Formats: sequence, structure tokens, C-alpha cells
Amino acid sequence: MIYHDLSFDILTAAAGCSPAYFFHTADAFTEACLALGIPRSEGVQLLKHLLKGVANSLDEAGPIELRNQVLTPGRATLAGLKEFHKQGSLYDLWH
Repeated sequence: MIYHDLSFDILTAAAGCSPAYFFHTADAFTEACLALGIPRSEGVQLLKHLLKGVANSLDEAGPIELRNQVLTPGRATLAGLKEFHKQGSLYDLWH
């Protein structure tokens, strides 16, 4: 992909830093697995399958549509997302 209209600084900020954010999230996921009694190696395998599924899903629809498809009102996923929004943690990474 070539973006002629964007500066190198913008591309670096948007794409260059993002892998570290995803890896940080991946580490938190594997640590959560450990806390639940799932061995690290199995947590990593679970994460890899999860990320592959998410990446494949993005070929079919946009992230907001996909997020809304997996949310069940009044359940844990929605409660977790509300907590993320309250903390501002996810959006603050890219803004």
C-alpha cells in the first residue's frame, strides 16, 4: 500500500507504533489466561487462533459492524467495553 497524501510521520504514528500496542494487549491476554489456570503456551495458541479469526472477519465487514455482531446487551462483553471506554485506554493508544 502506498499513501501519497499522508506524511511519513502520520504513517509512522498510525502503523509503526501499532504492533507494540497489539503485542502489549496480547501479553495482557496471556497473563489473564495464566491467572485462570491456562498455561502460557495454550494461552498463546488461543490468542493466535483468535487473532486469525478476527483478521479473517475483517475481510467481510468493518470493525464497528463486527463488534456489534458479537455484543449481547447486558452481558460481559458489553460491560467490558464500557469499562474500556470509561478508562479511555483503547482509543487513547491511537489518538
